[in-house]
Amino acid sequence: MDKTKIHPDFAKWYSEVELEKDSDRLVSRWEGICDLLESPPEGLAETLLEIVLGFETAPADSALRIPFTDADKFFNASNNDREMAILAEVALCLMCDPGGDYAGKNIVAPKTLAALFPRNVPPRFVTGLPEQIGGYVEQLGESVRSRGLLIPPRAITSVDLSKELESMTDAGLDQLKAMFEGLVKKVNGSISSVDRRITNYAAKVNKHIDQKDEELDILWWLTDGVSHSLDKQIGRLKLGFRAMVVGAELAKMTRFNPGPVGVRGIIQKVCEKSTSKKLTIPEALAACDRSWLGKLVSGEASRLTPINFAIARCMEVGEGIDWVPSWAGICSLDSDRQYTEVEIASQFYSERMALGLYGGDE
Repeated sequence: MDKTKIHPDFAKWYSEVELEKDSDRLVSRWEGICDLLESPPEGLAETLLEIVLGFETAPADSALRIPFTDADKFFNASNNDREMAILAEVALCLMCDPGGDYAGKNIVAPKTLAALFPRNVPPRFVTGLPEQIGGYVEQLGESVRSRGLLIPPRAITSVDLSKELESMTDAGLDQLKAMFEGLVKKVNGSISSVDRRITNYAAKVNKHIDQKDEELDILWWLTDGVSHSLDKQIGRLKLGFRAMVVGAELAKMTRFNPGPVGVRGIIQKVCEKSTSKKLTIPEALAACDRSWLGKLVSGEASRLTPINFAIARCMEVGEGIDWVPSWAGICSLDSDRQYTEVEIASQFYSERMALGLYGGDE
């Protein structure tokens, strides 16, 4: 991150805490964000999301505060929860930006998209991240699948050693030995260069094949209309069960994170007969076959992935709806809120991608 290039909207984002009039403090906050992203602590994205969504605050001894106290010794160690929430949101925005240089953006963006599911108490966003994150994920998904030029590596037909051989004519034994070692080094260097080019070319070809396999798998699945995991027509599954199957199976066919552009369009196509029908998340889970649902339990699920967390709670408690009130409270969700199948399938797909449960890895 370039500390000297402050985001043009940073002062506006910070206007709520009235630091835009103090240029030195504003610069120190920007430097703190840059330092945080240059040496991110483990689980940074999840911690930032917890703070942005209002689930957690950053305690005085939090590692999140260190970059800011290092940049400004007068930075408050406590009683500035709103300021920390804004800092966290700005950091997340930079981490997800397709045009930014944060190395983990292809992973952070899907996690953010999944976590920004509508909650009972919507956070006060300053960056417009909720409106932008869907576009960010699509741009990143497209860039991950950019093939580039597949230029075969040029083979070595010969290694010119004429000058080296000519200099050996009048050389002594020790000189010959040194010269011979030089010849070996030159030949090995040429071979290594070709080997690197072949390896890079093979990696590009394999990625391209994986991209095509991903496309074909999804297209055949869409055309056939049969669930891979159930061997049944998807269109004949119960309302809610269909949404869960679509989200899970699409994730399993996806080979690169983020997913391909147009995933929501694919989901709409599969669920087109029920686009106007709505149901709650507990109702969607109740419609599912429990043995099938049990295979989807993830130990990494949390309130940042509410549908997967609901699956874990549902399977833990057993039959019935006793799990619903505590799940809704932990996730800050209205358990009676209804969603279309497209919305449920899209959210479930995003969560599976966020949890790394894609490409057959689950």
